[in-house]
Amino acid sequence: MDHGPISVHEKMRDSGMTPVPSTAALARIFRDANVARAEPRKEPRASYRRFVYPAPNACWQLDATDYVLTGGRTCVTFQLIDDHSRYAVASHVASGETAEGAIAVVKKAIAAHGVPQRLLSDNGIALNPSRRGVVGQLVACVTALGVEAITGRPCKPTTQGKNERFHQTLFRWLDKQPIAATLEQLQEQVDRFDIIYNTERPHQGLPGRITPLQAWETTPKAEPPRPRGDLIRPWAGTGSASHASPATASSRSVQPASTSPGSWPAKPSI
Repeated sequence: MDHGPISVHEKMRDSGMTPVPSTAALARIFRDANVARAEPRKEPRASYRRFVYPAPNACWQLDATDYVLTGGRTCVTFQLIDDHSRYAVASHVASGETAEGAIAVVKKAIAAHGVPQRLLSDNGIALNPSRRGVVGQLVACVTALGVEAITGRPCKPTTQGKNERFHQTLFRWLDKQPIAATLEQLQEQVDRFDIIYNTERPHQGLPGRITPLQAWETTPKAEPPRPRGDLIRPWAGTGSASHASPATASSRSVQPASTSPGSWPAKPSI
């Protein structure tokens, strides 16, 4: 796991060490020892419009990232996180970025944590191609459960910034592990990473720098949405999405949540 000055400062403090160097002092030590990762100058944090949904399961963020196995074989890892808590609800390693892989990771997360109110992703063909006039298989599946499928605006990667930062943290951890030779080996590594990320690493993007698991457990979960009885629920297979129309699958851009989630009936089974 990547540990910068803030993380090291907090670990030293929590372990009872005294005195604890300041984060600025630690940053100087890391630079002098040539162990700090040089990063290009970024825009100031104040230039970004930050948002967070008010409760776990109010919105999940889904994205996929490439990885190269031994021998040069390329695969992808689907990473699904909760927007409110940054909790990794599920990850899935697949041979490519396909609708089947996207559905698999969402099914895994729903089986473990219930149905979210919204699913945020990019506009990729495997995730949410609604802006292209196409209702994707994943969108059809989650819409049938009552989930609102939303996307970021084109050319606005900061909308999925939490996913992008999550990818970076995963890669820095994988860089310290043996290179996986198979999808199964990589899945084992990613599953181990998710446990460490959720339970051991204080998150600098969370109030009080608590862990994602602590944030996940602190706030009551958003109520699951009402399933759409008028739509087919093709969870048993990938099937065709032709039974849904673009009007039923939301292609709205994500907007900051300003109110608490509404109440819905009990979670449907899938």
